[in-house]
Amino acid sequence: MSTSDGGAGRMRTSKSVCFAVLACVVSLTACGSALAESRSISKLRLALGRTFLAVRATYDPAVCSDATTQGRMSLIEMTRGQERYLPSTSCGEAFTDAQHEFIAGGSQGCGTVAGLKTFIKGAIVRVKGKRATIQLVDDIYCYTAELVFSGASAVHKDPMGVSHWINRRGRWLFDNSPTGTYSPAGMRSAALLRAALSGGRLTQPSPGLPDSAVSFCATGASTMNYLGNFLPERGPWYVAGGYSLLTNTAGAPFDAQGDPQGAVFVYEPSAEWDIALVGGKLLASSPAFPATAVLEPGAAGC
Repeated sequence: MSTSDGGAGRMRTSKSVCFAVLACVVSLTACGSALAESRSISKLRLALGRTFLAVRATYDPAVCSDATTQGRMSLIEMTRGQERYLPSTSCGEAFTDAQHEFIAGGSQGCGTVAGLKTFIKGAIVRVKGKRATIQLVDDIYCYTAELVFSGASAVHKDPMGVSHWINRRGRWLFDNSPTGTYSPAGMRSAALLRAALSGGRLTQPSPGLPDSAVSFCATGASTMNYLGNFLPERGPWYVAGGYSLLTNTAGAPFDAQGDPQGAVFVYEPSAEWDIALVGGKLLASSPAFPATAVLEPGAAGC
């Protein structure tokens, strides 16, 4: 072999080695990227599991740390319901209260933990950059013990049927937008209605029966005169912006004229009114009685 042939052979061998090394680097990069993506999706599914089970079964307050600010509002909304909105309630408090209510009620909830986990495993995960959407394909959802939905109808009705997530510093955070009272507009409406009610006494005429009256104490507590019986310290009163008592659904927090509207609730015994603030005057009516209730500002006497 001539010297030139030996040089050409060494050059071919060198090129082959370079191509082989380059192929390995490309392969390792692709494999590394795929592994990182797989780990990210695995973390996302784990985050879904913690949040889904907390909302539906365990009521673990620790799940609040796995959510954005708006995600935490959405979690409170799912845990408390539209009708029990208090601006001071934190996500942790909402879950702790729900946990206590669950234990005190002795209820088994809607579906077992094992059953709920199967819905998590079968969920469809879609990731686009640092944002993701997860859709359940099967579910079970209860409004009451008697009103239970399953399958596609349950997915449609469940606020967790479709969930939104955002990746921040390698962590997937729950990022669903709150609706109804817990939306920004709903909270503004509730604040205006609550300010109009605070410190006032609402009297409900009851034809053929003694009038009922409830005092909305500025402290957040309430007292009630119910059909002639005085009931002190009735606990908190709640204002929901846009909530409809007649349909039990979240409606528009403001009417076409820009006036706030919603409902006010007092529990034990249960009392509720549809309310609206029109021209600075509060209008209230109960689904149970046709007569309009009258609010006396500053007459609570708490």
